[in-house]
Amino acid sequence: MKKLVVLFFCGLLAAFGCTKDSPQNEVDAEITGFDMRLCACCGGWWIRVGNDTARAATLPDNFGDNIDAADLPMAVKIVYDTNGVITCTTDKMINVRKIRKR
Repeated sequence: MKKLVVLFFCGLLAAFGCTKDSPQNEVDAEITGFDMRLCACCGGWWIRVGNDTARAATLPDNFGDNIDAADLPMAVKIVYDTNGVITCTTDKMINVRKIRKR
């Protein structure tokens, strides 16, 4: 009986101990500009995903540091989510997890 219990817990550890990240799909998007509004919750990047335009407060890997106004609009591929996004405006906000030029 003891062996069965140990085997059961080893099976649970193998099944749940090593989790793989859920697949994240890259989507086509376009950085259309920087949010230049002067308000406490403004700033960040305007990004068009499909027919929607959203704002991302930051871009990963310092990607936004190298964008010049002449480069916009810029076609990109992104992985994003809306988990934990806090905003005090009515803008749709996203978290950009990964980004690369198309």
